[in-house]
Amino acid sequence: MKKRLTPLILALTALFIFLGIFVYQRYLGPMIANNQSKEISIDFNSSAGIVLKKEKNQGDVFSIELEFSGKSSANLQLMIGESATKLLQVVQLKKGQIAFDYTNDWHSDSCYIEVISDASPGEKLDLSYRFLTL
Repeated sequence: MKKRLTPLILALTALFIFLGIFVYQRYLGPMIANNQSKEISIDFNSSAGIVLKKEKNQGDVFSIELEFSGKSSANLQLMIGESATKLLQVVQLKKGQIAFDYTNDWHSDSCYIEVISDASPGEKLDLSYRFLTL
């Protein structure tokens, strides 16, 4: 019985390895390569919001990932949306160490972010972001 199962197990293992390599090269590899994170710093005291845009070589956007980090001497308010007039999320963050992740369904090629704070001049918030596309 064991002698008959060994070739079958080896064949199935080889098939799964081949399928794994095929799926990675065909689907997962390009998706990972096209969805690299970018990093910027946001000045707390700038009155204008910033607009994040997807890369030209990216396909249709289906999600967005934002990761905020830094330190603030005052409470913060983050406004996130497709544009300054179409805000989708307003988030309150307490002063001190900032670590906030935002992941959501997203179907726009851009993202508007505004930070409102009474923090000391020169304080910045680091933002790592990426648009997830197919």
